[in-house]
Amino acid sequence: MNHLDYLIKEIDILPANDFIYLWDNMQEKMKRIFIMQFPQVEKRPYGLCKGEFTVTNAFFEPLPDELNDLFDGKETN
Repeated sequence: MNHLDYLIKEIDILPANDFIYLWDNMQEKMKRIFIMQFPQVEKRPYGLCKGEFTVTNAFFEPLPDELNDLFDGKETN
């Protein structure tokens, strides 16, 4: 196990809103790292809009050159 793997493993067991301190050899000073906890987000179910609209074959046709130019950052007249 390398140093980074060990650090990640240790951080995972720390409580949220806590700090750890690490020594930065390159800058020769102490770094304080704040441990944050992100809320678990539920995945959205598939098919929430089923039957509310249809995708026509025109959706798969190439875009006009003028619109493609806008996506490429080119100005049109």
